[in-house]
Amino acid sequence: MTSNLVHNGIYAAMIGDLRPGRFHWMMYIAEGASGGWVLHAIDQPVVGVFHFVKERWTDLNRRGVMAYVKIGQIMDGLDVDSVCEYVKDIQCSVVPPGQRDRGERAFSCRVWFKEAIRILNEAEMFVQCADVNALEGEIITFAVKAQYGGRIEYAVASNARSWP
Repeated sequence: MTSNLVHNGIYAAMIGDLRPGRFHWMMYIAEGASGGWVLHAIDQPVVGVFHFVKERWTDLNRRGVMAYVKIGQIMDGLDVDSVCEYVKDIQCSVVPPGQRDRGERAFSCRVWFKEAIRILNEAEMFVQCADVNALEGEIITFAVKAQYGGRIEYAVASNARSWP
């Protein structure tokens, strides 16, 4: 039900993988019932070579969507391009030092997502999140619940919010 998504809301959007508990991590910016924008890192057409993508989404109930978890908000007068300015240049070929120190071995869409959250929090723009790893665990919980429950989960994160 797309009415659960707030205009200019920033969501973690999770797509299920064929393997239980595995997901494709994306940032979704809602524009209304007609759709919004997805920001994410993908390794297509070349597997293992990631790059940033901003793409329009109009089918919010598309096959494989597990969860939308609200993590922030774009303030009035700004739009998806304002968020892109902060996250579009994340280096997609190496794991950031802070994540490498926590055991990340290879770049992935999840690594990109966590780095995007860290950058937005550090800039004090759009998403306030003091503990990216706690947010990651919370989002995984919602996505796994959806994966086994057979319906899309709509939730609000307790470990992230918009900046005042």
